[in-house]
Amino acid sequence: MSPADNKIYAGCTYYCGTSCSQNWPFQWPNQCVDESYMGCDGGGWQGCCLIASSCEWTASFNGNGGTCTPTSIGPVDEGDPVAGPTSCTRSGYNLNGYTISPSSGACTSFNTSTGACSSIQDDYTVYAQWLLANSAPTAPTSLLAEGATNPTGVTDTTPEFSAIYNDPDSGDIANYFEIEVNTNSTFSGTVMWDTGKTSMANLTAENRVPDKSYAGTALSLNGTTGTVSSYATFTMNTAPTAPTSLLTEGATNPTEVSDLTPEFSAIFNDPNTGQTGNWYRVEVNTNSSFSGTVMWDSGLVAMTATAIGARSPDISYNGTTLSFNGTTYYWRIRFADNVGTTGTVSATAQFTMNNSPYVTDLTTETYSNPIKIYDTTPEFSARFNDADAGSTGIYYQINVNTSSAFNGTSMWDSTKLSMTAVPSGSLITDKSYAGTALTLNGAQYFWRIKLWDENNIESPWSSTANFRMSGPPDTPTALLTDGQTNPLYLNSVTPTFSAIYSDINNDNSSAYEIEVNTNNLFSGTVMWDTGKLSTTISSGNRSSDFTYAGTALTGASNITYYWRMRFWDIDDNVSSWSATNTFRDSLMHLYLNGLKLNGITLN
Repeated sequence: MSPADNKIYAGCTYYCGTSCSQNWPFQWPNQCVDESYMGCDGGGWQGCCLIASSCEWTASFNGNGGTCTPTSIGPVDEGDPVAGPTSCTRSGYNLNGYTISPSSGACTSFNTSTGACSSIQDDYTVYAQWLLANSAPTAPTSLLAEGATNPTGVTDTTPEFSAIYNDPDSGDIANYFEIEVNTNSTFSGTVMWDTGKTSMANLTAENRVPDKSYAGTALSLNGTTGTVSSYATFTMNTAPTAPTSLLTEGATNPTEVSDLTPEFSAIFNDPNTGQTGNWYRVEVNTNSSFSGTVMWDSGLVAMTATAIGARSPDISYNGTTLSFNGTTYYWRIRFADNVGTTGTVSATAQFTMNNSPYVTDLTTETYSNPIKIYDTTPEFSARFNDADAGSTGIYYQINVNTSSAFNGTSMWDSTKLSMTAVPSGSLITDKSYAGTALTLNGAQYFWRIKLWDENNIESPWSSTANFRMSGPPDTPTALLTDGQTNPLYLNSVTPTFSAIYSDINNDNSSAYEIEVNTNNLFSGTVMWDTGKLSTTISSGNRSSDFTYAGTALTGASNITYYWRMRFWDIDDNVSSWSATNTFRDSLMHLYLNGLKLNGITLN
């Protein structure tokens, strides 16, 4: 090879040749190529190798808006170390290290602090990095906890803190904060929280730091640590204490409660000045330990704001239906304040429901279910009973009906009327019937009564009583002539008559009357009219046989006669005439004419 054959390529000197060993150093590429690939002179080279004899590289220094001295170093033999720039400056900025480009392959072990390279492998450029030269932020101001200055009654166990970021350098941005929380205003007590330097979203000067959860006082903002703020304070909220002075229907542990939706109230207590009670929770149970039947658990319910020491609004019971049965129930209450903190439950209070009165011993005209009443305005009475001590009956209502189920004709509904007060166990004064006019017709009526006590508690309806008006005997039945119904033949010309007597009031008879006539309308010839004659017959029995004593019968006329009968009771009430019966004036004979009988005995 001759010097003319030497070629410079990519910072290295190469030589052209016809014979090469693969063991030679710096061979590139490992295949032979046409000399024109590297621009070798002479042409026609075949089977050549290009052999690098030496490489040199240059390091350049870029001020990146500033000025670096020197601006470059090189050429430098490959593999040698290269120092960084002796200085880099930029007005208003502080040097913050170096970067290299390309970032790999050109330098082995680049020092970002000095810009030096321990072994150069190719050309590269070093770039200076800068930070704006500024003053430290001044102390944060307007410290807020939960959005307030030095608040008390803080209810959030992870309260939020914020402050105004201040910096004398226009355009500076805060990137970090630090908060300290301590039990002592000199921060020499218990450290409750120290965030350390913590990153946050960029914030320009004179703006508020976004809320930082849990607790904060002194804030430190930006990459440069600023002056600590003055200290702020906050006081955690305390739950309301137990309600006091529990009242039911305005009384302490009342008995004989007569309201099925009683009202509850209590005094709201809270150690935090200015707090109000805004929610309540009431529990009502059948057991004082609240392990029985839950009658009502209101859950937390909003109420009118109640100041500390003031009584809550009345809270109406809204649970399982109560009854007037003398049962005692137990209740307790707790309040939640205006920030939603639920307080301690109260002591247990109780109330006892009133007992409903009940009614016994119903009488009509002083009798129990009388079967005969003469008075068309009968008097009613009953006994007032109440398990509540000292209770009195002061109102009544009476129903009278033609049906025992009270679904017939209503004869009288007195409606609710006042009466002279009577103590438990006593009969009320007589109450006179004042309904649809009654008559002495033997009709039966049914009646009931209910009473109210002095608390206006209504009894259930009493059991049903009844009474029957006085009335005439029933129409005679089962009429017989000579013991037969409407006979065609008589036993004699003085036949006997009888009938069944009955009376709705179970009275005995006092008299009877029989009429016999030739006409079924009793408008013909009167054969016999006994007139009113005395007789005594028990109700439901047949009368004695009454012997015919009218116009003589022949026993052979075969005339049909018509008869009827009626009775009077002991009150001289007369029954209706019976149905009409008949008999024929014909005796029962056997006639023998022209008949010879021998050896026949007739009995």
